[in-house]
Amino acid sequence: LVSNSGVKTDRDSLFIDMDKSKLEARFQKLLSGDYDDKFKNEYRVVDSGSYKLTQKIKGKLFDNKYIQSVQYRPFDYQWIYYDPSLISRPADKVLSHIVNKENIVFVTSRQFGGGKHFICFSTKIASEISSQPFAPYTLFPLYLYTNDGLRTSNFKKEIIDEMEKTVGSTTPEYIFDYIYAVLHSPSYREKYKEFLKIDFPRVPYPKDKKQFEELVALGRELRDIHLLESPK
Repeated sequence: LVSNSGVKTDRDSLFIDMDKSKLEARFQKLLSGDYDDKFKNEYRVVDSGSYKLTQKIKGKLFDNKYIQSVQYRPFDYQWIYYDPSLISRPADKVLSHIVNKENIVFVTSRQFGGGKHFICFSTKIASEISSQPFAPYTLFPLYLYTNDGLRTSNFKKEIIDEMEKTVGSTTPEYIFDYIYAVLHSPSYREKYKEFLKIDFPRVPYPKDKKQFEELVALGRELRDIHLLESPK
């Protein structure tokens, strides 16, 4: 199962912006080397610890392909200059399966804080939703892509096989939506609130096909709302 925390730039004011044109102009200036001390101080164009930004940008040219949409926070879509060779922690272990790919991604945490915190989300693009004081967010892409563009499910085969014993033939997206519905269920969060404080959420298998289909429909509806793709 492939998973990883979201991208962490360590220089959000440099790498991320709500205005695409401003981000483009900023990186054109940065990578041309034609910037002054004010720019350098404002955007922290300095080395720190193990992140040698000034070394990374040497010889780099601006490329518009690196301007990507990013889910900066829940419901907060911005723009990022996503060049994995420049960013401090690019999370390309998972983002290589997300950026410029067709995918759906779980955003969740090892600790739910006893159900008090909303730490279950979804995205289709690069995500910087990455940290909380008590636990980091982790991204779980639904699909994995090979170098030749083929994709496979990120679910373990045993999980799909076990699910199909009860519900019959299904798809990774249906399983995603089933899980999404369960994780947002108030009764589930209450029943398992102690377990949700200490580890990633565990999801029970459906008791029958009818329950599965009902929850898939609810999960899909909720997912569309969270992705801002629903007319609601």
